[in-house]
Amino acid sequence: MAARRKLFSYSKKKNKLFDRLKRIHPGTVCIIVGAAAIAAAAAIWLYNENIDRKAAESSQQKVEVLMEIIRSNDTVNIDTGSAGEDTTADAPVVYTPDADLPDMDIPEIPADVTSSYVVVEREAYMGILSIPRFRLNLPVNITWTYSKLRSTPCRYTGSVERNDLVIAAHSYKSHFGNIHTLVQGDSVIFTDVEGRVYNYIVVTVETVKPTDARNVVTSPYDLTLFTCTYDSKARVVVRCNRIDEPAPQEEPEKPESGPAGEPAGEPAEEPAGEPAGEPAGEPAGEPEGTPIVTPEEEPAEEPAEVTAETEAGEPEE
Repeated sequence: MAARRKLFSYSKKKNKLFDRLKRIHPGTVCIIVGAAAIAAAAAIWLYNENIDRKAAESSQQKVEVLMEIIRSNDTVNIDTGSAGEDTTADAPVVYTPDADLPDMDIPEIPADVTSSYVVVEREAYMGILSIPRFRLNLPVNITWTYSKLRSTPCRYTGSVERNDLVIAAHSYKSHFGNIHTLVQGDSVIFTDVEGRVYNYIVVTVETVKPTDARNVVTSPYDLTLFTCTYDSKARVVVRCNRIDEPAPQEEPEKPESGPAGEPAGEPAEEPAGEPAGEPAGEPAGEPEGTPIVTPEEEPAEEPAEVTAETEAGEPEE
């Protein structure tokens, strides 16, 4: 009897609970569910923004170190693995692929590496990748793992010397998040740690399936950049070919206005001695500038300092 009374009492309490839930207006339920969804979305956004910010800070720190090494090329030691190499302890060291590394806690350098590199915070970097359209300078790690991709772009395979370099990065805004907006003719520049500059021009931008890794790493192009789409369901692939000189970049259009003291829209007086309608002479020489994109504008006459996912194991977001 006692068990029956307990069961009856439990049933009554459960029925009361259901009755209370039935009295809740459907609109209230929708509001609660919607608020929870918004809170979850905001938490995810904040998490992604925090990761993006940390990646940007990490890349900037590495770029500053690499730029300093490139600028001070005269004091950098080149370790070619020769016996009895005399290096200065305080000066940065550029290691060639065949160099015997000192006792440092860094990952093993892959056998297919043909580029020189420097060691920064126990990671080996081969140079700086610059995308002028985005005013973006990024360090390139000479090896890749999922954890390394969280901080900097990585060499996935190939080399600049063999003209088959493939660089992977996450789709952070501060890394490769905008490369899908590159267009044919855009400039991409790679500067190695010894200061050699490799100029490339964008040929095509593709979106491929994640299973299409073979075509990503095996192609006739000299340089390939790739990343995941934001939903990680596809890969954005930018193909580039090497050129002798940097590709010209589009300048922002300037508003039309007359010289000081003249109403806007009226044509300025043409220089004396030139026939009307003829354009003024072209500026002499090539435009000045350097491969590395600096954050702020530099005067034209003052040259800036020279700075610059395996078929089954492709990096994913």
